[in-house]
Amino acid sequence: MLTKVSGQAQESSSLDRVLESLGRDSSIDSRSLLDALTAVGPRGLSELLDAMAGEGMALDPTMQKRLEQALVGIPKLVSRRQSQAEGSEHRRGLELSTAMRVLQFQGKAAEFKTALRLATPAGSSANVDQAISNLLSDTVAQLLRNDPSIYPDLKKIYTATDRRLQSALLVGIGSVPSLESLLFLEDQLGINEELSSVVLGQIGRVGQILRMPLDQRTHTYLMRNLASPEVTTRREACTLVGRLEDCEAIPELISLLVDPDLGVQANALWALKKITLKTLGPDQERWRRWYTKELAWWSLFSSEISSSLVDPDLATLAAALRALSAHRTFRHQLAEAILPLLEHENASIVQQVISALQSLQSKCALKQLGELQDSPNRLIRDQARKAYRALGGSSV
Repeated sequence: MLTKVSGQAQESSSLDRVLESLGRDSSIDSRSLLDALTAVGPRGLSELLDAMAGEGMALDPTMQKRLEQALVGIPKLVSRRQSQAEGSEHRRGLELSTAMRVLQFQGKAAEFKTALRLATPAGSSANVDQAISNLLSDTVAQLLRNDPSIYPDLKKIYTATDRRLQSALLVGIGSVPSLESLLFLEDQLGINEELSSVVLGQIGRVGQILRMPLDQRTHTYLMRNLASPEVTTRREACTLVGRLEDCEAIPELISLLVDPDLGVQANALWALKKITLKTLGPDQERWRRWYTKELAWWSLFSSEISSSLVDPDLATLAAALRALSAHRTFRHQLAEAILPLLEHENASIVQQVISALQSLQSKCALKQLGELQDSPNRLIRDQARKAYRALGGSSV
């Protein structure tokens, strides 16, 4: 039933077990295949799908055809079993993930939505083991990459399922660094405290890549955690604030440099370095003096420097943009302040602004930079394309 593909030396014991349990009977059906897969576990399914895709071990053509026919009926069979709550909770969780992977393998994203709706309180497992959770997370991530339109479906399903499957869905969503993922995760903040660490962890995972201005809900939640009486919560909050580069948290991080816990102190210092790119050491007073100067500069920029950006000449603009690039602390606000200049009629001014936006590393400029890639001016078009890629535009 199996032959080795050239270049593949490893045996596929899990797949062998699946095929042995099916035997050589020509009447392989969805039920027998599903039973064989759930008996072996997630690895058997992965190896079967790899073999059917021509990777690893090659199947006998007759067996391949029988298995393809049997796979087609698995999602509907699982749907029926889930609705009737057949089998143990563990088995139902494994069957659910199997149905998802089969639909993913077949490229049927629309039907995947139906499979996700099986994850209801009556059909989900409160005792799903980690392997099944990982399988669900991976499947959700891959389907989101192929079909972002399933976000609304995920939102409905998320609220209807149990905590363990919610956690798996969150991890899957957090694996896809998109604005939709970030908004989905931010919407879950504060709804279920048991999942707050998972939600925040995935926000950090996505936000670290996107580098978008932080949502006020997330900022408020993080500030609360930085002031938590729990040491572990304060440590995690410092790390997450650093990953998200939350500039507004700088005063709180400076205060935590003298926290009673050494771990909190270390994490706060790491976060300050990450946000500011400054290496001022653990001296709290040194950080306070620096931040006081930053606030004074920002006040000056708001009242004086910003006026120089209104219909500027090249020399004045160059000086202002050099000053901007040296103050990364307020980079999102700075980026937003100079964005209107991208519409300036002077091509040289537009090029200088594009360069400054790239240096500031704020993705709030992505939309406008994306539009400039269609500019009739070749130099502007090429520079905008370069800045867009540097800011990770292809990930959003």
